[in-house]
Amino acid sequence: MFDVSAPIVALFLVYAAAMIGTGVWAYARTHTFTDFALGGRRLSRLVAALSAGASDMSGWLFLSLPGAVYAAGVGAGWIAVGLVAGTYLNWLFVAPRLRTYTERAENAVSLSAYLEERFEDRTRVLRTASAAVTLVFFTVYVASGLVAGGLLANNVFDLPFGLGVSLTALLIVIYSCLGGFLAVSHTHVLQGTLMLLALVVLSLTGVVALGGFGELGDALTRRTPGLLDLGTDVHYADGRWTAGGPLGAVAVVSLLAWGLGYFGQPHILARFMGIRSVRAIPAARRIGTLWVIVVLSAATLIGLVGIARLGTPLAEPNTVYIVLSQTLLNPWIAGLMLIAVLAAIMSTADSQLLVSSVALTEDFYHALFNRRAPDRLLVWVGRGAVVVVILIACVIALRADGLLSIVAYAWAGFGAAFGPVVLLSLYWPRMSWAGAMAGIVAGAATVLLWDRINPLLGPLRSDVYEMVPGVLAATLAALVFGRFVGRPPKRAFWRMPGGGVNQLMMAPFLTHAPVGIAVLDTDLRYVWVNQPLDRMVPLARRLGKEAREVLPEANVEEFEDCMRTVLETGRPVTDHEFRGPGPTDPLQERAYSASFFAMRDRQDRQVGVWYMIIDVTERWRAQERLALLNDAGARIGGTLDVTRTAQELADVAVPSLADLVAVDLLDAVMRGEEPAPGPVGLTPVIRRAARRSVREDWPEVTLAVGETVRRAPSAPVTRCLLESRTLVEPVLDPATSAWVTEDRSLGDSVLAFGLRSLMVVPVRARGVTLGVATFARSRAAWAFEEDDVRLAEELVARAAVSIDNARRYHRERTAARSMQSSLLPNRLTGGSALDVTSWYLPADAPSGVGGDWFDAIPLSGARVALVIGDVVGHGMNAAIAMGRLRTAVRTLANLDLAPDEVLAHLDDLVIGLIGEDDGDEQEQADGGTVGDAFLGATCLYAVYDPVSRCCTLARAGHLPPLVVRPDGRTMGRRRLVGANAR
Repeated sequence: MFDVSAPIVALFLVYAAAMIGTGVWAYARTHTFTDFALGGRRLSRLVAALSAGASDMSGWLFLSLPGAVYAAGVGAGWIAVGLVAGTYLNWLFVAPRLRTYTERAENAVSLSAYLEERFEDRTRVLRTASAAVTLVFFTVYVASGLVAGGLLANNVFDLPFGLGVSLTALLIVIYSCLGGFLAVSHTHVLQGTLMLLALVVLSLTGVVALGGFGELGDALTRRTPGLLDLGTDVHYADGRWTAGGPLGAVAVVSLLAWGLGYFGQPHILARFMGIRSVRAIPAARRIGTLWVIVVLSAATLIGLVGIARLGTPLAEPNTVYIVLSQTLLNPWIAGLMLIAVLAAIMSTADSQLLVSSVALTEDFYHALFNRRAPDRLLVWVGRGAVVVVILIACVIALRADGLLSIVAYAWAGFGAAFGPVVLLSLYWPRMSWAGAMAGIVAGAATVLLWDRINPLLGPLRSDVYEMVPGVLAATLAALVFGRFVGRPPKRAFWRMPGGGVNQLMMAPFLTHAPVGIAVLDTDLRYVWVNQPLDRMVPLARRLGKEAREVLPEANVEEFEDCMRTVLETGRPVTDHEFRGPGPTDPLQERAYSASFFAMRDRQDRQVGVWYMIIDVTERWRAQERLALLNDAGARIGGTLDVTRTAQELADVAVPSLADLVAVDLLDAVMRGEEPAPGPVGLTPVIRRAARRSVREDWPEVTLAVGETVRRAPSAPVTRCLLESRTLVEPVLDPATSAWVTEDRSLGDSVLAFGLRSLMVVPVRARGVTLGVATFARSRAAWAFEEDDVRLAEELVARAAVSIDNARRYHRERTAARSMQSSLLPNRLTGGSALDVTSWYLPADAPSGVGGDWFDAIPLSGARVALVIGDVVGHGMNAAIAMGRLRTAVRTLANLDLAPDEVLAHLDDLVIGLIGEDDGDEQEQADGGTVGDAFLGATCLYAVYDPVSRCCTLARAGHLPPLVVRPDGRTMGRRRLVGANAR
């Protein structure tokens, strides 16, 4: 017996008061049967994780597991390994889908109700059978908790075992009846924390008392070396440990098989059903798994410390935790350690008791006897069911002969009966009602009858844990009957939220709709998609997964933002465009428009969001083409330069239209000459005018501007020039394509750099072929289509006009400059009187040809006439007018007239010329007509006499000259008249 002290009694009373107080707090918040059974699905991630762990780890965590390790060494730790794996896998594979599907199954609050809706069982046989299995095994399970409570009361307070069982049952009944699921779950947070702290504190205290882990290992080795060997079978009897042979595969499998039970434990699955959101499950999984690892490791360590620390071997190994608490800790701390044991007992018993109560109330009373029962009545019936179940469990507990055996039996019953069926119901849509029924019956019957079946197996008889054959039998029966007996569910409720008539009417229609439709729950997990989206990503790979696990990373953030906006506001989000792979060719980019809408059930509750996907690739491409044409209109033809205009075409087309663009023009066009109309000759000479590529190492890019491009006579580029038509190779075949076979040098480049689609377009303007433009693509999924050909021809046609304008401008500019050069004096001479030099640069003349002219005319008597004149405008007409005036001035100068008389006669001549030329000539863009050039003409005429050293000037509208003295000073305009030249 434990030494009872006032601190221990006080702590027990405080703990009992806290549990009852939590029940009273939850009582005020329990209004409906859903609140009583699942807490309104409002559990946070921390509460759900600790509640699942605490309800799982009953009193056996403090009594049976340390006792098993005390008796068998670390070999018993295989149980802990199996339980850790089972915990993690249960959170990973069962929790997310079960949380979603039970809410879709008419908000099922029990495992039996979920199975009935999942398999459309209108006979209620499946629901009744599963509820019966739940009641049978959970009543036994609750009894194990009461046994642990009786043992604790007997060892601590020296109370009779029966009285300890009764007190434990009374405390559990009080707060469970009052607060239901909310009270049970929130007390688990306190209980789980106490369990964790108690196990960690006691285990570490024991290690420190021994002097460290090294001393612990030495002490165990002195007892029996096999205690530290996972593979050794150690026996404990009469206070002595003896090492037998190897543990054996059957024993290891039996211990690990404890982890299989997790998938079918209704009290743990209820925590998954009651968690607030699927988004909280990953964090809850991490918390729950870490908690289980820590408590199981600490419990195992306590069993080992008990072997090393306690001098007198224990007659009852299950008391090792209690004895170590008495030996190592003061009364206050020891009281907390013992409260942790009670917390473990109650945390499991109350969960199982509540699930049993829900089974009695929902699956028997409500489903079979009173379908119209109001919520308040169901809550009170549930409370009465708690009392009934606990009384039956008390009777079983008083007759029990072993705690671990009871727990193992109940754990195996649930794991075998429900585990395979639950997993298959979540991951096998075609499973039938018969498969579920066969799985439950086969699993439960195998566990119940294994003691009788095992001896009949003859040489196959083994000591394997009944969980293993039970799970195998249930899985096999569910697969066989689920495949060949009965029909699969018609409604597939877990896919389409809402249920009932809406699914039956809408699902077949939407399944074959021409647009993609997907339905997600409020946690943004997929629950249904129709055939168009199923072909892109199958439903089996979407079902139960979040959008970010299925959609491409480039789109998932925007998608989730749109869906969350719909869930938060209830307003649809329409026409959200995005890019993605094509359904038949993943390498081909396509454009889609997504619209998102809220989904509500018949009670107008928001149960999810659905979106519709429409392929708008053609609209997107049309917009891209229009944008490209607008860009081309702004960028092409901004200058009157042939090669620059060709380069602008290449820059616009890469990479929007092609990966490589090369523009080759006829040699005559590059020189600014007029090519012959119609198709070109048989041996055209073409030169590279521009090139642009996404890769700089392609040979076509390295060819310099102006360099001759050599193509074979039968090559597609040559044929395009000769025939003046577009040639397209949408998908290049290296074996037969003319790009490869007819022009070996070009073919080698095509193959080496992976060009997959090519097109060559003639550059034509005003009926004249100016050259060719070659377009190439290197991506396999980006072949040229008819719309691409039309777009390329439009771009080339626009560029061709600008190239031809630049060519014409170049030709006219060259002709005008040649004319002006011929009309101006090639060499000026001032005779013996003057040294004359000249320099001419037209200002603001795009053509380089202005209307200015100058001359030096020798006169009699060694005199020299200097002339500077200007006509209005630029270009050809200005050059013509300038030449005529220069000739007239030379003629008048030969008459040896005074400067003012020369200008007077020149003015009369200009007036006559304006009248003659008026209306007879076409206006030029850069200089007007010849008559316009005469109008406003100016002239400065000067005669220098070296004898008198006098310079006489006359001007008509022209600026006077500027005279610079030898010392660099200038002579102003007013001082020029009558000045002597020096």
